[in-house]
Amino acid sequence: MTTRSAHPRLPLRTRQRGVAAVEFGLVAMVLITLLLGAVEFGRAMNQYAALTRSTRDAVRHLSEKAPGDAGAIAEATNLAVYGSTSAGTTALVSGLTTAQVTVLDASSSGAHRLQSTGRGVINLVEVRISGLDFQPLASWLVPAFTFSPISATMRQGL
Repeated sequence: MTTRSAHPRLPLRTRQRGVAAVEFGLVAMVLITLLLGAVEFGRAMNQYAALTRSTRDAVRHLSEKAPGDAGAIAEATNLAVYGSTSAGTTALVSGLTTAQVTVLDASSSGAHRLQSTGRGVINLVEVRISGLDFQPLASWLVPAFTFSPISATMRQGL
């Protein structure tokens, strides 16, 4: 006589005990990995957006100043790094320093001086942030990488 189960007296529900926990454990690993990847992607996008905003704020600040104004350039550099015109202690993005901010205007770059337009001649000012590394929290999942340079250019007063 052959039996259909190794434990004919145990109900099917008892024999299935623990299977759901094992399945959940397998699926949970995949879901947690996907969740951590999404969180890291969100962190990177948030940092990139913060850098873009600060670059735009800095170039907007300089667009109202005369080319070569050292005080205005220092204020714009602080604006790009700290979010205010005065030097702060905490950067907007972890790892960002004033050394990573470059300001190009008519006094420092011939390419930004006396650009002809259909309405006359203008000077340009550019603020660029470069060399910032993204440091992920889950480095085993997402490798560290360097953001491409972020820049903004506007018309500057003559």
